[in-house]
Amino acid sequence: MVAEKAKNEVNKKYAHRTYFQMVTRRFFRNGVAVTGFIIVASLILVAIFAPYIATHDPIATNPDESLQPPSAKHWFGTDQLGRDVYSRIVYGARVSLFVGFISTGISVTIGIIIGSIAGYYGGWIDDLISRFIEVMMCFPTFFLILTIMAFFKPSIWTVLVVIGITSWTGVARLIRGQILQVKEMEYVQAAKTLGMSDARIIFRHILPNAITPVLVSATLSIGGAILTETSLSFLGLGVQPPNPSWGNILSDGQQFIQTAWWLSTFPGIAIFLAVLGYNLMGEGLRDALDPKLK
Repeated sequence: MVAEKAKNEVNKKYAHRTYFQMVTRRFFRNGVAVTGFIIVASLILVAIFAPYIATHDPIATNPDESLQPPSAKHWFGTDQLGRDVYSRIVYGARVSLFVGFISTGISVTIGIIIGSIAGYYGGWIDDLISRFIEVMMCFPTFFLILTIMAFFKPSIWTVLVVIGITSWTGVARLIRGQILQVKEMEYVQAAKTLGMSDARIIFRHILPNAITPVLVSATLSIGGAILTETSLSFLGLGVQPPNPSWGNILSDGQQFIQTAWWLSTFPGIAIFLAVLGYNLMGEGLRDALDPKLK
């Protein structure tokens, strides 16, 4: 009995490893996925090593060098206050990625909890939660965020919390649909028969088998969260100067767009690459995890 149990554990371990290796191999054979992965990995490295990569203090002003075009000293030029645009974009990567990861984590956590409750219990609980989700989805998310932000002091913490608590509906609907399918499986019914608690059944037996689509959705959502933070900072409702953010760098450049093109071009490229990288990686992850491709 002991030997058989040990054999089953070993087989389970290697089966999991084989699946992981198969997904990894499929992911890295996808040119689109690899492109997205390289972009995202590069941005993360830039954010981590910003103090070593930046050539100047991102908030130090020098009026004598205001609106200087790109040069050997200032690779991306300077802004109206003489601040180095390259260094500000490098440090701005920290803000954008931090907001993207944390706000997505908040929205995914809320979505998993609410979607799990709706899908597992069903009945009037499911109806009530589903109607609430539908009402939430009727409001344009960005305008809902603007409305909430109007009542709070703009800061990076306010931005990431507001984005997180307004972006969970898609994950909740996704998890609900997955759980409606998984909860009818025999192993779930066996767990109920054994008297396991609902929380243990949901988090130990159902969610691990329903979480795959959420991973893809979360990857795609990070790019959307970065774009939302950038838009809020551009409007003056996000990260406040002198702290650098791609959005407020872009906002500073709009009044000089005809005379100092670099103020708008380089942060725009950074935003484009960040969103593109996460979208490409999300698409590649979805293809790698799609059971139809096995």
